Amino acid sequence: LEEQITDSPAMQDAADALNQLRALAAIGLGINVDRDLLSLFDREVGIVVNGEDGQATVQLLLRPRDSAAASDSLDRMRDALKQRGSRVTRSVAEGVEVTTIVVPEIGQVGYALSGEVIVLAFEPDAVAAILEAHASGETLSRIDAYRDAFAVIGTHLGHEVWVDVAGSIGAAGEMLQIDDETRGILLRIGAFALSAPARDNHLEINAILTVK
Repeated sequence: LEEQITDSPAMQDAADALNQLRALAAIGLGINVDRDLLSLFDREVGIVVNGEDGQATVQLLLRPRDSAAASDSLDRMRDALKQRGSRVTRSVAEGVEVTTIVVPEIGQVGYALSGEVIVLAFEPDAVAAILEAHASGETLSRIDAYRDAFAVIGTHLGHEVWVDVAGSIGAAGEMLQIDDETRGILLRIGAFALSAPARDNHLEINAILTVK
């Protein structure tokens, strides 16, 4: 992807921004973006977005190709940030160490390495909640709306998207400026699911929208 951006004159601004990000991370935070950050995204990536009353939270689930190398990358970034004045604390959730890094004037991030999976969120409590949900079996695979949608699609291969539409409308609260009739229609939608596996050198897209 980066090679495509670099080779395209129309994407020069994006290429310049990426190079600026590398420089800022290296100088300001001591982080090697290519070696330690981008390498965490080289295999499977899951993005979880949820919230309540208009307050959204985002968590990342990463499964890099080399979990040992990923652990080393996390340690290097943690140590580099600590050397530049960030505060590092540790806690334990479900037997897994959760590391919290508070970067002055920027914010905080929490992460944990559980097996081959990195759980990362801006709120350490969210990291702990994901670990606890996994340990108790309270995962998406237990939700009827999730199972039913992908049962119709028939595959979990490749890229996957699942959205609890009604739940998202409720979580958005008053931030979503729509009239009552439109809101009522949207609340009748159960879920949106998409699977996009790569087959025979092409991307196959399957999607479904369920209605309550």
